[in-house]
Amino acid sequence: GINFKITRSTRKNCIIKEITVSDKGKQYFFCENVKAYKRKDLENFFIGNNLEVVHLLGDYGLRPFDENTSDRLILIGRKK
Repeated sequence: GINFKITRSTRKNCIIKEITVSDKGKQYFFCENVKAYKRKDLENFFIGNNLEVVHLLGDYGLRPFDENTSDRLILIGRKK
């Protein structure tokens, strides 16, 4: 009996997710803003902080990253 309305958009390198929840006649609104980085930006961040990339993953199932098909980019690194 709980209804969710979720919309996603992008604005100025940010991913914006707006969630409206309707429950028992009341509505609740949540907004999530996440900065979007390009792969090269993240790799440069790692290098600049003395880290090396040891894995590039494409989803929470830990499948390898594929630029054309992956839902997201997850980098795993370690200190050099």
